[in-house]
Amino acid sequence: MEVNNPIRPNSKTMKNLKYIYLCLVFGMYTFQATGQVNEDITVKTKFEAKLKDAQKLELQPRFPDPDTSNMAMSYEVASKLLNQEYDPPSIRPIAYKMDKLQKEYKGMAKLGAGTPSAVLGQLQYRGAVNRNFIAGIEVDHLNGNNKKLDNQSFRETAGELQGTYYAKQGFQADASVGVDSRDYYYYAYNFIDTTQDLTVDKQDALQRYTKFDLGASIKNAERTVLDFNYGMGFDFYRLTDNYSSSEVGFKLNLKAQKWFKEKSYFNVDLETDLTRFEDTTIQNLHNFFIKPAFLFQGAVFNAKVGASLGVSEDVFFPFPDVTVSYEILDFLTVFAGADGTLYKNNLNNTSAYNPFINTTFNIQNTSIYNFYAGVKGSVGVVNYDAQVGVKQANDLALFLDNPDLENGFRRTFEVLYDTATIFNINGTINTKEINGISFGGTVDLNTYSLAQAEKPWHLPTFSLNGFVTYTGLDNNLQVKADLFMENGIPYLNELGEADNLNALFDLSVGADYFFSDNIGVFLQLNNLANNKRIRWNGYENFGFNVIGGINARF
Repeated sequence: MEVNNPIRPNSKTMKNLKYIYLCLVFGMYTFQATGQVNEDITVKTKFEAKLKDAQKLELQPRFPDPDTSNMAMSYEVASKLLNQEYDPPSIRPIAYKMDKLQKEYKGMAKLGAGTPSAVLGQLQYRGAVNRNFIAGIEVDHLNGNNKKLDNQSFRETAGELQGTYYAKQGFQADASVGVDSRDYYYYAYNFIDTTQDLTVDKQDALQRYTKFDLGASIKNAERTVLDFNYGMGFDFYRLTDNYSSSEVGFKLNLKAQKWFKEKSYFNVDLETDLTRFEDTTIQNLHNFFIKPAFLFQGAVFNAKVGASLGVSEDVFFPFPDVTVSYEILDFLTVFAGADGTLYKNNLNNTSAYNPFINTTFNIQNTSIYNFYAGVKGSVGVVNYDAQVGVKQANDLALFLDNPDLENGFRRTFEVLYDTATIFNINGTINTKEINGISFGGTVDLNTYSLAQAEKPWHLPTFSLNGFVTYTGLDNNLQVKADLFMENGIPYLNELGEADNLNALFDLSVGADYFFSDNIGVFLQLNNLANNKRIRWNGYENFGFNVIGGINARF
């Protein structure tokens, strides 16, 4: 495109400029000549410049016609959650139809009987003595006796008194005292001549554990001005058996916690765990811990950073205590962590796991380091949690039955210790109640890599528990089904070779029905498949059994 230079004049303009130039020259020359001849100039009139009257331009503006056509408008608003503090309004509805509140009960009692020769009794009550003191009592009893198998019998009886005092100064004091008595019978024997039909007197086969408990604690029951929480408490027990073994345990706990803006806190726990075990010798096992930790809670990210620093027998055990989680979606949170502890294989813990142990054994700590990662969340009414992990267990307790006659005819189990690396997978699922129905379950899988032992003797590697519950008739009826599965436990057979015991498959159903506000009945059918699984070599389960009776709530 060709553009004219605005500085260069055209030919017509040049011609006009020439005429103007000549006129100016001529005028200047004439003015000069006249000035030389006529020196006096007379002004006859003043020059008055006048502007011609302007003509007013009449304007009448006009708005354009409105556009009445419909236009499609598109709006895009970015969603964002704002943290806004406000005082909630006070709402006073004129009328509102509310659901019927469930009646609360302070206590319950259950009494029943069944086969094989079973008796069950339970009592629980907790109520206010006055506005500052609450007291409670709990009693449990269960026994069974299978007369088809010599001395296959047990009894478990426990009772506890509890009390809680709320002081006007803002602290809470709790105390409890209890007794637990358990009878088990060695009904697996080590006879040299198995062809003989030998019987054992029941008292000679008895193993009785008697435990006395005492505990007390104090903590703040109300929020303090500085958002500082405190607590301290102790637990004491004395456990004996009828073979001259006894154990005394004492725990002291101190706790301090400081919150920051209700989103994070710093926590310090001090723990003293003392054990004195006596059989033919005296053994002491004392553990001390200091556990500092800092927890941060965010909208989608949580983190706990801490440690559990333990000392036992002048050996230092540093354990991590770290957990992080991040909510990727509303229904999906990923997490990972590492922790650890010292687990005591003392008489109290070991006899609760295996009542048929030889109570003359070496008590020892198992140091456990645990590393894990997983996912959790909720999808609709379903809650789930799944994780994988690796545990390093030093001095893990294993159990092997004693084949000789060191303990007479009774078949007991020796406690062995080994170092193990355990790969673990576990998952849990449960649902909220839908039309009175809820269900859930847990699966746990362990793979052991042992330093010395050929197998993880008498430890399960696979277990599954599941349940389905139905609640109806205004909560007066509850029906429940339970499923328990476990792999065959590894053990040494009579030839000294590694073998597996039979697996567990236990399907049980039960129902509770209240035909009035306070009185009802219950029925429980256990082990419908009559699975006589052997958990400890030589000690088979009861198989199918039934128990039923009367319920009461008050």
